[in-house]
Amino acid sequence: MEGSVQREAVDQRQAYAKYFPIEIPFLLYQFSEHFYRLLYQQYFFQQLSKEALEGDLGVLNTSITRQCLTQSYVANYTGDEEFVQLQERVNRLNMYSELTFLGFSLLVGLVLGPLSDIVGRKPIMLTAVVGLCLTALLQFAIIHFSLNVYYYLLCSLFFGASGGFATVMTVIVATVHDVTPNNSKAFTIRIGIVESCIAIAKATTSIATNDWIQKTNCNFEPPAWLMITITALAMITVILMPESLSKKVRLHNQELSNRGFNKIVTGIKLYVMPSYIGCKNYLILWTATIIICLASLGLGASYSIMNYFLHNEPLQWTYDRIGTYGAIYSAAMGVSLIVLLPILVFLRLSIYYISLIGAIAAVVTNILIANISSKSTSEMFVLGIFQGLLILVYPTIRSCIAEVVGPERQGSAFSIATSCQVVAGMASIVASNEIYHPQVSSHANAGIVFWIMAGAWSLTIPLILLLAFKDKLCKNKSALFEAEKKSYGAAIQ
Repeated sequence: MEGSVQREAVDQRQAYAKYFPIEIPFLLYQFSEHFYRLLYQQYFFQQLSKEALEGDLGVLNTSITRQCLTQSYVANYTGDEEFVQLQERVNRLNMYSELTFLGFSLLVGLVLGPLSDIVGRKPIMLTAVVGLCLTALLQFAIIHFSLNVYYYLLCSLFFGASGGFATVMTVIVATVHDVTPNNSKAFTIRIGIVESCIAIAKATTSIATNDWIQKTNCNFEPPAWLMITITALAMITVILMPESLSKKVRLHNQELSNRGFNKIVTGIKLYVMPSYIGCKNYLILWTATIIICLASLGLGASYSIMNYFLHNEPLQWTYDRIGTYGAIYSAAMGVSLIVLLPILVFLRLSIYYISLIGAIAAVVTNILIANISSKSTSEMFVLGIFQGLLILVYPTIRSCIAEVVGPERQGSAFSIATSCQVVAGMASIVASNEIYHPQVSSHANAGIVFWIMAGAWSLTIPLILLLAFKDKLCKNKSALFEAEKKSYGAAIQ
């Protein structure tokens, strides 16, 4: 009797974990992350522009300090050469903040990701959200007390040291696998929904944040308060989130001695020891990870310089229009993941061909953006819509990784895969900022960045085809083996 009650309780917990919308805490986390990034980008430009004007004019009058400074206004008072230097300074500070956040996220994620296979997904997720709350509070203090903009690097440090994107993405993907075992279609669709949270958060924050800041004359305190509220809601949802990793699996992953350390290096073993998961799976794992890295090289560069590219020559868009573009682009990503991906999966289209659609769309749109002209405003919006298809690469390739590493090594595997993704993103941020230098009269060097992004995406195409070929070959061998087995059985009878 007692055993049946315990089994019923376990079944109820598993059902709760399976149907709990883990997308909600992830969406709130992504809201805060994108909100934070947009906020400091605008804040850096406004504060450094005011410092530049104060240096040139000798004093800033009250009317200037209470309004949003525009590109043309600052350029008129400082001159083209000094304005370019100002934008480069803003760009570098953005890069430092991003690299600080991603760097610490990478290092911490390598530890917390594998540990989620031992202590569970929920404690690790809660750690990341607590760090996000501290980041939001520190950000408000910097804005409220008008501290030096370089204090924002402390925010990025808190954000990354608590786990950041690398840890949260690892935990969420592992959680999805926990509740959809042995079902690659369900896993791919659920990961697509999870990935769409990033697009939804980016779409809403892009247009809302820019519009709100402009309408409040660049008063950054209300948006900072909103971020604190969102992080508090994220913490509540994580507290309510059930533990998806069963106690049986957690106990299996524990040992009395140094199992914790061994679990941390499990991810490394997966990537350096072919015999650990078999040569075939080892090749698939590495190929899939390289595809994610190449995709992140292209996507990271786009995120890094797109706002500056749209703001300068040849388009010279206002921040309102840039926010609208960001919302449309992100909405296209969301539709691709929530609507198009499930349709393609139910039509039984191979996940590799779904990935191929995203990769080809990325190559074509980046080439066209590289050759955009000042009269191509509507064309740029159309390109943004089609470029949203590139996001199809991520859930499908993550599905490949989840399938080859086994259920007990999800956290370990995805901690390495996500960390590689972060490293690729960091490399693209540094490279794109070194290549792209905003100029008032020329945008040729910006075009070079988009050509490089197209090149990175084009390298994913043969790798995806390699995975598709290998998968088809394995299925043919399996079918042949089954046919021979049946034929042999019939002959014996």
